Amino acid sequence: MRCRISAKPTKDSWLRQRGGVGIANGKYVVVRDEYTALDKSITVRWVMLTSAEVKITGTNTAELSKDGKKLTMKVIASKDVKMKTWSTAPANDYDAENPGTVMVGFEMKVSPREKVWENVLLVPGSATIVDDKQKTLGEW
Repeated sequence: MRCRISAKPTKDSWLRQRGGVGIANGKYVVVRDEYTALDKSITVRWVMLTSAEVKITGTNTAELSKDGKKLTMKVIASKDVKMKTWSTAPANDYDAENPGTVMVGFEMKVSPREKVWENVLLVPGSATIVDDKQKTLGEW
């Protein structure tokens, strides 16, 4: 099962972005994004909201745990990424609170006009990554 998504380019970020979500071998989720930067360097930030406890386990991995269950987030990318967490505390008085949550994801530095990609693998429990070949969205 797979789908493709796309986002409009923003004024100062990327020239082109395409993305897709799939289930690999019925075992885990793969989220793929492909970008082409504009004429200046940018930092791509990919995040997801979770109520799980997050432990950064490597430069491209994190472990999420909740209610005795675990999910491994692994990023395979064309460039180095740095895993991070971000607070969900409201930044403005009109923002709603998100108690018990955190944002987890990564940042990746992209040079002007550079084409980059990343696959975010969300692997539950003891499932193993069966196929880590990096297919382009066109090959999906």
